[in-house]
Formats: sequence, structure tokens, C-alpha cells
Amino acid sequence: MDIKQTIMRMLLFNRWLCKSESARKTSRLIARLKRYLAISITFAELINAVFIIGFSNVFIYRKALTGGGLNLPSYTVFNQVSTWYFFAFFLLGLLQIASMLIPSLRAVKSSGLCMIASSLVWGVVTGAYYASQNGMVTPATVIIGTWAVAVFFMGNKIIKRAMLKERVTNEET
Repeated sequence: MDIKQTIMRMLLFNRWLCKSESARKTSRLIARLKRYLAISITFAELINAVFIIGFSNVFIYRKALTGGGLNLPSYTVFNQVSTWYFFAFFLLGLLQIASMLIPSLRAVKSSGLCMIASSLVWGVVTGAYYASQNGMVTPATVIIGTWAVAVFFMGNKIIKRAMLKERVTNEET
């Protein structure tokens, strides 16, 4: 048997395999997994925005409205940070929610950019926890650091998916 016959048999087997029931079930399973991934990324966007708004609200309330900082030892590192940092963080969360609600590719890209920007901010928060003297007492160093990395990769995936969708829609027209 030569190479040409081997390739022909492979092509015929692939054609048969693509028409088989197991291939249809597999393609349905992959489509379902992709749909669940898209839903989970959207859910993670919402959770990220809620975390951002909640985290910044605590410090805005304590620093701006009551005039003091938090007394917990793990939060004392944030007493030296300006209130404007937390206000900007709050606005990033609002921008994340607003870009999730607008149904356009540009808004999807801006939501991905908000995710990447928030991963940078979560990384700074992780660094602040790590730099504080109580950094190893709290599990926030590991949890927020892992969240920062996950949010970065989710934002990257959102932007890539939007660019691919934009490319496909531009080729169709």
C-alpha cells in the first residue's frame, strides 16, 4: 500500500466518522461546553464588577464619610491610600456593568478591557496585602492574586472572541 492509498483511506474514514452518530454527539457536546464557557465568563464579569464595587465602597465609606480607616490589621495598609484610588476603582466597576448591558461588539471589547484593567488593580491590591506585615496571616493574598490572574485571562478571552466575531461579520458582508 502506498501513501496515496493510505491518504484516501484516511479521508474516507474521516468522512464516515463525521457522518456517524458519535461525531454528532461530540459536536453537540463541544457546542454545549462552549455555550457554558460563554455563560460562565459573563457570570465572572458580573461577579468581578460586584467585587470591585463592594471592595471600593467599604473604603470610600470609611475614608470619605466617617473620616477614619479600617481597624483590622490586614486592612491597615490601605489607610495610606487616597480615597480617589478607591473612587476610580468604583468607576471601573460601574463601567464594567455598563459595558455588559450594551449589546455591541465595541461594548464587549470595552468589557474585556475593563476586566484586564481590574486584573491590574487586583494585582496591586494583592501586592499591598503581601507588602503589609500581616500579609501571610490573611488568605486574601492567595485568593485575590488567583482572582487577578483569572480575570486577566477572561478579559483576554473576551477581547479575542469579540475580534473573531467582528472579523466573521465583516467577511460575511
